[in-house]
Amino acid sequence: MDDSFDITIPNFTLGKEIGRGGMARVFLGEQLEPKRQVAIKIVTPQGNDAKILEDLQKEGDTVAQFSHPNIITVFACGVIENNYYLAMEILGGGDLKQKIENGITELDTFNIMLDMAKALEHAHRRGTLHRDIKPENILFHEDGQAVLVDFGIAKAQNTVSEFTRVGAVVGTPHYMSPERALGKEIDERSDIYALGVVFYEMLMGEKVFPGSDTFAISYAHVHEPIPDLPEDKSKYQALLNKMLAKNPDDRFQTATQLISQLKKYIRR
Repeated sequence: MDDSFDITIPNFTLGKEIGRGGMARVFLGEQLEPKRQVAIKIVTPQGNDAKILEDLQKEGDTVAQFSHPNIITVFACGVIENNYYLAMEILGGGDLKQKIENGITELDTFNIMLDMAKALEHAHRRGTLHRDIKPENILFHEDGQAVLVDFGIAKAQNTVSEFTRVGAVVGTPHYMSPERALGKEIDERSDIYALGVVFYEMLMGEKVFPGSDTFAISYAHVHEPIPDLPEDKSKYQALLNKMLAKNPDDRFQTATQLISQLKKYIRR
């Protein structure tokens, strides 16, 4: 993809590029009817992989049916000239990665956790896993409300086994549940694990298992003990341990269970 990226999407105009990563680029744009400003994500799979485009389209159609304040609002999606596009609401409050870098209060941490648990509850009840919970996929409205984005991108990239395609471990290894790292079937408890990793990162400002070696990180998720929180945050250890349990049976079994637990902490 070069910088003179040229694609014509019916009923939309493309403005300036505002972000890119992996196979995707995000542009400011305008929907012509009804007239509104939108963000347009365009995904161009390597080798124009038709299976990936088909998976993305399915997932986009699914998320477009969601209506939840903590899940991105999708206005339109489709496939054009071997590109997948997704037109969505503009979120002007930055992402969680930036917030963590700037330092985040414990109250904000719990409010964001509650927003994300509610988003997962909504999606899971409708049979959709996110599969790629990480700070970059948690964006904010100007008023601070957290919104989950990028459903299904990981699933689409995952049509080939994770470790056979060189350099394409899908779902960032830092947030990967043990069962996922082992290549087993995953369910909603895998999303809960990934959210637990994000929780640790919000509390501590660093990843639960840092490093850059994919295999070492994956090994740590499967075998290394959950780190102890420092004394001033030790009251959250039990919650962290339950989210990051190696065995999915020992975690919160649903986002609904997690929500009721988070509310108890917020009330305190």
